[in-house]
Amino acid sequence: MDKSAADSPLTRLPALSRARVLVIGDAMLDRYVYGRVERISPEAPIPVLLVERETAMLGGAGNVARNVAALGAASCLVTVAGNDRAGHEIAALMGAEKAIAAQLVVETGRLSTVKSRFVGGTQQLLRADQESVAPLSEPARADALSRVDLSLGGCDIVVLSDYGKGMLAGGFAKEIIDRSRQ
Repeated sequence: MDKSAADSPLTRLPALSRARVLVIGDAMLDRYVYGRVERISPEAPIPVLLVERETAMLGGAGNVARNVAALGAASCLVTVAGNDRAGHEIAALMGAEKAIAAQLVVETGRLSTVKSRFVGGTQQLLRADQESVAPLSEPARADALSRVDLSLGGCDIVVLSDYGKGMLAGGFAKEIIDRSRQ
């Protein structure tokens, strides 16, 4: 085998199944609204989507943790959501992910991130976002840091999954990196 093939990430996948991976970052709720378009609205030159089904799944750092688990690694997730309807749905989805040791920090007053995609046939027509873009409050930051500290000792790899929503802002990412190196 040549050196480039031996250094390929694919040759390392079996070792990943023995790894413990801590994912820290911005989780979100990914909603998909599927349907078909048969006409244009008389109110504006836009397609009218006849909704046939809807799905929701963990997005952002939640999706990273799901992918880590799908590769066979032990996956742990530390993230934040608001105390709102979408935050409760994120919590339920995290609880349903049996392959992920999920730890959710609930921050009162924070709007949970939701990305809603509207798909007509095979074409995405629109994405509508709801989100807070703000650093964690001091109480939420302290809670998240204590959860990170509890998880760090049992992990081989730390992944910071930053989607710019604020969880890793304000020096929090650096603080995690410093603690990871200890």
